[in-house]
Amino acid sequence: MLAVTSRSLSKLNKLTNQFPKQCFPVELELSDMNSIDKALTKLKDFELIDVLVNNAGHGYRAAIEEGEDTRIKQLYATNLFGPIKLIQKLLPHCLKNVVEQLLIFLQLLGRLIKKM
Repeated sequence: MLAVTSRSLSKLNKLTNQFPKQCFPVELELSDMNSIDKALTKLKDFELIDVLVNNAGHGYRAAIEEGEDTRIKQLYATNLFGPIKLIQKLLPHCLKNVVEQLLIFLQLLGRLIKKM
């Protein structure tokens, strides 16, 4: 199962219709901390999250003296602070799963060694 995110779920329709058993659509606006929390709540049903791919972002072209504060803040919220917050909130879940998998592997390895 692949969780796919977008600011708008309607943008994911083509993909989720083409792969309904493989894609789990989740609405996510990286510049909105409430949206990050809601998306992570939906993703908690996944037992394992191996990879986080962030393709969100946008650019803003303006001379320094012409840059609008609100657009610059939105740019940093989406391209920097949002992904950092997402990683901070998701990483403990990922590390917990890695540790659990490592413990299971070590238990199986211990049983195998005892049989030798």
